[in-house]
Amino acid sequence: MRWTLIEAQRLGYFIECEFDDQRRVTRLFLCHPESIRMLLAWYFVVLIDSTYKTNKYKQPLVQLIGVSLVKKNFNIGFALIYWGSLGPTSSRQCRWGDTNAIF
Repeated sequence: MRWTLIEAQRLGYFIECEFDDQRRVTRLFLCHPESIRMLLAWYFVVLIDSTYKTNKYKQPLVQLIGVSLVKKNFNIGFALIYWGSLGPTSSRQCRWGDTNAIF
């Protein structure tokens, strides 16, 4: 994980990462600066897709996708979220910064 964060930072990605007391990743968000520029230009349609039963830890991986005016998709970013004791099937609320999202 450390190498991934170092390499993403070297390549200029926007990174938000939080760790728990045992140095496990609890939240991770990666976004390329070009994706931010495209999102600011074409913010009308944003698709959010999440999956959680496909990785070893059964934690949700959220992908954000934008759609341009010429109907081309572009990747905005990825987020990995740890839900702790809430479990993968219960309704839950996630707070990140000043944004609330219900999954």
